[in-house]
Amino acid sequence: ISRKISHLYECVFRNHVAGDPIGKVPLADLSPEDLQAWLLRLADKPGRGGGTLSQQTLLHVYRYLGAALNAAVVRGLLDANPLRLVDAPKVKGDPSKIRAWTAGEARRFMTHLAASAAPNARMWRAVFGLVLATGLRRGEIAGLMWRDIDLVARTLTVARTRLAGQSDTSPTKTTGSSRTLHLCHEATKYVAELETIRDTNRERLGPAWADTGFLVVLPDGNPPEPDTITQRMRRDSATAGVPDVGLHGLRHTFATHLLKGGASLRHVQVMLGHANIATTQNYTHLSEDFVLEAYGKAHPRG
Repeated sequence: ISRKISHLYECVFRNHVAGDPIGKVPLADLSPEDLQAWLLRLADKPGRGGGTLSQQTLLHVYRYLGAALNAAVVRGLLDANPLRLVDAPKVKGDPSKIRAWTAGEARRFMTHLAASAAPNARMWRAVFGLVLATGLRRGEIAGLMWRDIDLVARTLTVARTRLAGQSDTSPTKTTGSSRTLHLCHEATKYVAELETIRDTNRERLGPAWADTGFLVVLPDGNPPEPDTITQRMRRDSATAGVPDVGLHGLRHTFATHLLKGGASLRHVQVMLGHANIATTQNYTHLSEDFVLEAYGKAHPRG
């Protein structure tokens, strides 16, 4: 298990298990009633964005503890996993919360960055353009390595992710998240632009340039924090005068463009790396105006 994932598990255990009364219950005495009460207490805990913990967070914690209890069964410490008798938290997708740009907003954002004098605007335009043209998640674009790119075959392989606060990478979100994408003409141009910027900075800095292998790097060769990517997009969206839809909004815009172009739900599911096609189906409610034309007539499957 990677140090990153291990750290996340430790945080989950410390915050939501050890710090709860259930942490004092002997493993052999753990009952479904104890676990149900634990879930109810978790549901009342405050979340980071105000209000209580989200259902998605509750589900993550439920699955984490379930995996730990399964391991206890395998090791002979428990006869059976009592959590199996407790219903998992229900998470329902809310299509109304899916945000994306209209064609005009996407064009305005990319045009703004093309003319921007802000530091590293050229690099950031290529990064955000690549996300618009591939639908990558934030962790996927942050964890992308040059060895994942084949400009001759025009392919990009999603093989890892990089989470906030961690310097190394970890496996992708799900098995389906690992995928190889064909790069359309515009996506290829953005990758080539990042390559040119990388080579220029490497030549300029010489030994001071860090060869980290990441695709998205700052002028010194080191990758930005995933949160830095989000913050940069927020600032550029504000100065461009477009809604802040976040990195995930670029992913939504890409998906909507595919669907508008006649792609099947199954094809879009594979492109986005969704484990469940029901998640992909949430995108079908978006207005036809939410179509990406920021990079001309090129089709993301091009």
